[in-house]
Formats: sequence, structure tokens, C-alpha cells
Amino acid sequence: MQSRILGWDVEDENSDNNEEVVPDIERNPRVEKLLGPATDVSLELPIPYSSAQVISQGSVSHVAKTSRPADGEAPPSQSSDHIEAGSMQPEHLLSLQQQEKRRRAREDMGKSCGRWSCYTEDIDTIRHRHGWLEGRLITVVAEYLAQKAGENVQAHHTAPLVLWNVRELLDKGSNNSDAALTELYIRKQIDVIRAMPPRRFWVIPAHVPAHWTVVALDWKTLYIRYMHSLINRIGAEDDEGRVQEEVWYLLRLICENFVQDDWQWISEQRPQRQRNSHDCGAFTLADAASYLARGEPSDLTQGDMNEWRTEIIRILDGLAGLQFTIIPTNDPNQPIWDLDPL
Repeated sequence: MQSRILGWDVEDENSDNNEEVVPDIERNPRVEKLLGPATDVSLELPIPYSSAQVISQGSVSHVAKTSRPADGEAPPSQSSDHIEAGSMQPEHLLSLQQQEKRRRAREDMGKSCGRWSCYTEDIDTIRHRHGWLEGRLITVVAEYLAQKAGENVQAHHTAPLVLWNVRELLDKGSNNSDAALTELYIRKQIDVIRAMPPRRFWVIPAHVPAHWTVVALDWKTLYIRYMHSLINRIGAEDDEGRVQEEVWYLLRLICENFVQDDWQWISEQRPQRQRNSHDCGAFTLADAASYLARGEPSDLTQGDMNEWRTEIIRILDGLAGLQFTIIPTNDPNQPIWDLDPL
């Protein structure tokens, strides 16, 4: 049995309609368990990664260019009607009207928490009851809940892109031109988890064709719990086999002297919970949230989904808009890249 995992000593680790979702007055106690103690959802959350770290992780989006004046040349004047969210002007040099316009532009683009971001269109999609949850959105809400739990968080989490990139390596092989960068991304995400304080569980959403699932790795017992909400779905066994193959590949990258037989795979044991075609992402996020808060699967059912979706929207609406890091280039005549810390 491997002695060290992720650099830690394991032995020491002791209604289906199209109406817009409207917040309920009373909060569902089962949903409440996933959220922890009540706090102001707009609390300030730090962004602990520098722009250089963001770039090194290979996970950058929202790239835009702005012109930079030549040496000695005054920057072009900008009226409040033309100020851009990624403008190179410092905040304190902008008028109040310009600052508000920048703030609105950032929020119009999306929301961020920690090093993760999602787009406004992702959020607008789930304001309607039938909307699917996108992977970026799942990750942002999970990050908020993890930061909110603080030292009491029971699990680490990461983006679905980890297993998605593993699937790329499995399907395309290690000899294709992008394989090295793909594996580098995966290893960077592993390094991010290694650098954090140890937690017993690691939760990773896994997308299979047209369906969300999630796995929880238990470093103490060496169990892997596979969770999804549609156990009677056509092709469910193939979906599980696909995710299992991805997880085994990931563990070979993580573990020293990996022995697959040391690990036990636990299939979904709960009865089918989902009764429609669009709540799989909400169930996946519920399981991830439950592991973050309590280290166990969620007990939400289909009847809880409206309240749970309401809480998801409440969290997202309270988060800050996308933030930008301005990175100058060596050549003053080249554009400046404005990047959000995804």
C-alpha cells in the first residue's frame, strides 16, 4: 500500500417547468446543512494567486488587449462613455461614474471566487428552472462554500477540467502534440491541492456525455465514491466505467507506487433522486457541497431542488464581478494583456 499520497502522511490523517427561480422565505433544512452557519454572502474572499501563477496553471480566459502609449506619451483620454472594464487606468484616477461603469462591466462578464470564474450567461441560464449548471459555475460555488467553511472544510475540490483533460489523454494518447501541455495542466492542479492543508477527501466533478457525476476520493480509507442522480439512465454503467478509467489514470499521476487493488470503488447506492432531464448539475453540486461541509454524500431529493437552486443563485449574485490583472510586456509598444484569475 502506498505510504504517501499528495505528499501527505495518510496514517496521520485522523417542479419541472420553465419558470424563473424565485427565492423562498423559509429555507429548507436539508439545504441549510450544505451551507453551514449563516453569513453575508457578499463577504470579501481573497484571491490568493498571482497572475504568474494563473498563467502557469494554463487556465486563463477572458483575454483582451488594450493599447499602451509609447514612452513619454500621455495616455489617451477616455470619456465615461468609452471606459472599458479592463482599462489600464488605475481605479483612483477614474471618476465615480467611470468606476461604476467598470464595476458593472465586470459583473456583466461574470462572477469570481478565489481563482475560479464563471460567465454571466452561465448564471442567467440557471435563473430558469430547466437550466443546466455549467462546470465553471459548479466550481465557483464550491469554492465559495470551501472558503466559507474555512478550517472546518472537510474536503478539497477542483474543477471538472481535471478529469476532462485526463479523458483527452486517454482518447488521444500521449503522443499527440498537445499531450505534454494537457498533462502539465493536470499536474499543476495536483500541485495546488498538495500545497493546501491536508483534508481527508478530494471531490472532483466528472462530466460524461450529457450528464454530471462526481467522485470523492477518501485518502484515509482509500475508497472512491462515485455519485450521480440518474442511476436508471440508459448507459449509466458505461458512464461509470468511463469515470473510473479517468480516476485510475489520475491516481497514477498522484500516488507514489500506485497499486490499484489497494483502492475500493464504491458505486452509487442511493435510489434514483433526479426526476427530470436538467437537475444533474444541481445534484452534483449538492454532493460536492455536502462533502465540503460534512464529508458525506448529500441527502437532497428532487423535492429540494428548487430551494437548492435558489441558494446557488443567491451565492452567485453576492459574489464579486470578474477581476482583472494587468500584465505589462517587455516591449512597451506591445499590448497589455488583461486576464481574469480563472
